Amino acid sequence: MQTTQLSEILKSIYVLAENNQYPLAIEKLDTLISHNKKNHYLYNMRGVIHLQHNQLDLSEKDLKKAKKIRPDFAAAHSNLGILYRTLGRVTEAENCFRRAIKIDTQDVNTRLNLASLFYSERQFIQANKIYKELIELLPEDAQVNALYGNSLMELNNIEEAIIFLKKAASIKPESNIFNDIGLCYMYLGDEKKAEEFYQKSIELDDLNLKAYFNLSGLNNHKFNENKIDFLCKIGDKLDEEDNVLRCFVLADIYRKKGDCIEEMRCLHEGNTIQYKNHPYEHKGRVDYFNKIKIIYDTSKNELDIKEESDIKLIFIVGMPRSGTSLLEHLISNHERVYGAGELTVLGSKLKNIIANNYHAKKNISELRLLRNEYLNSLRALTDKRIIIDKLPDNFMYSGFIQKLFPEATIIHLSREPLANSFSIYQQKFESRDLAYAFDMHAIIKFYELYRDLMAYWRTRKVNFMEVSYEDLVTAPNKTVGDIFNHLDLNFSETMLNTKANKKFVKTASVNQVREKIHTQSIRGWENYKEFIGPLVSYFEPN
Repeated sequence: MQTTQLSEILKSIYVLAENNQYPLAIEKLDTLISHNKKNHYLYNMRGVIHLQHNQLDLSEKDLKKAKKIRPDFAAAHSNLGILYRTLGRVTEAENCFRRAIKIDTQDVNTRLNLASLFYSERQFIQANKIYKELIELLPEDAQVNALYGNSLMELNNIEEAIIFLKKAASIKPESNIFNDIGLCYMYLGDEKKAEEFYQKSIELDDLNLKAYFNLSGLNNHKFNENKIDFLCKIGDKLDEEDNVLRCFVLADIYRKKGDCIEEMRCLHEGNTIQYKNHPYEHKGRVDYFNKIKIIYDTSKNELDIKEESDIKLIFIVGMPRSGTSLLEHLISNHERVYGAGELTVLGSKLKNIIANNYHAKKNISELRLLRNEYLNSLRALTDKRIIIDKLPDNFMYSGFIQKLFPEATIIHLSREPLANSFSIYQQKFESRDLAYAFDMHAIIKFYELYRDLMAYWRTRKVNFMEVSYEDLVTAPNKTVGDIFNHLDLNFSETMLNTKANKKFVKTASVNQVREKIHTQSIRGWENYKEFIGPLVSYFEPN
């Protein structure tokens, strides 16, 4: 068969595959391969089509065959990497992408895939490095500028992120890019600029629900009646993920109006959709918490790290919506302290170790590597040497943290359970680890796991500084003063000025933490008592 003739046949097969005629496309490829059994390109093509139609076993077989026939065929390695990422086999995916790049150093798409893999695994430093290399190769590419800007945002380089996101928007104006620029300004506390770019995002795409959601979170923004009416009517035009955002936007609108009935109707609707799609698996979480205890008890004596560090760590742990963002904001008012926000690198690595039945006796070197990797990631963020990691979920790993970072201070911030639980239910979280947040009964179950695990850490002599949210907002001078004294830092009342701290805030509480410290949220749940029966029945103070 002549090359031209084969090329035309392959084009026709691609057309079939793109038009959902998968069986016919595969049938034609099977015939071709039967007469060309050493043609690596054909196996790769069939593997890609299998992958596109979720026939993953067949895809893996063909892609492996293609690279066996021709080991230096970069496309087969790259496509195999995409397959392994789909299967959740992250390490194998990374190795395949790296091999493809080594074979073809000009392969931009594979570099983008590798960076995307790092990004999805929250390895932002590695992703940022690749995007920076691609910026040098493709300085006028809108996608590369946007991706680099987003990676800078994740690394807390907000001002620099804005530069590259704006450049991306100037090359190719897109709704999502303007939304991301708005996010950057919101993180910096510039609500006026944030509003401007969210509005630009909506002007380009009036169904961009992420932009509406972010706009609704601004303290001073009010939607006009036409926009509210529009949001009420577009539910049937949206997929379920966007419909959840729509419900939370409307809930926030009605909250600002003081309409508790409509607010809770929308909140219940959004949470119900979200929970249906991402239910909380309580048994799995129970098993995981038990595994944490077992592994800690069997390996704690091997975990002690004696190495000294130039970094003094402060971990703020507790339940989500317990005030961790506010406390970080206040402590980082001190000129020597850097608030790094919610860092995931430590928790994700410890989660992987625990999920795989890690035993420290056999892997002490891996723990030392984890300690050094984490500290180096912090050094890449700031020159300051007192650094806060305020990821609330780190309460799960408190014992491991104390062993790995004996120089660290762990502050456990607790909040009255009913107020805390209701605040969780009101918040639209992104993380799948917080699936319990969308159902009141699930919140109760998880709260009990949290309470039990904290009691366990206390029996294991984990050294927490215990702080209550209620004390923080009713007696901030004394409470924050005591914290600073514990941290051996000088304190003045000016540090209680939340607006004085111009650092970024990148959490669900981004707008609240810049408000003047107030006590309204302590018993704010009382206005909603009739709508949150399960929480009230379980947690209401006697």
